[in-house]
Amino acid sequence: MEPQVFTVTPDANGQRLDIFLVSSLADLSRSRIQRLITDGHVQLERCAAKANVVVKTGDSVSVNLPPPRPA
Repeated sequence: MEPQVFTVTPDANGQRLDIFLVSSLADLSRSRIQRLITDGHVQLERCAAKANVVVKTGDSVSVNLPPPRPA
């Protein structure tokens, strides 16, 4: 599956990475997004992707959603 790539817009400047992704990936919960960040499925172009890192206008955020685990 191709990663989803988002560019931080001026209105999202200064937000935490996890909050930015909650608004970009509305179908995922904040805890799921935080787990994706922790598990290394989120890349931020200018620094290590951690939930509390602050995004800046123009940053590129790449999210690779792994396939769902069998129940």
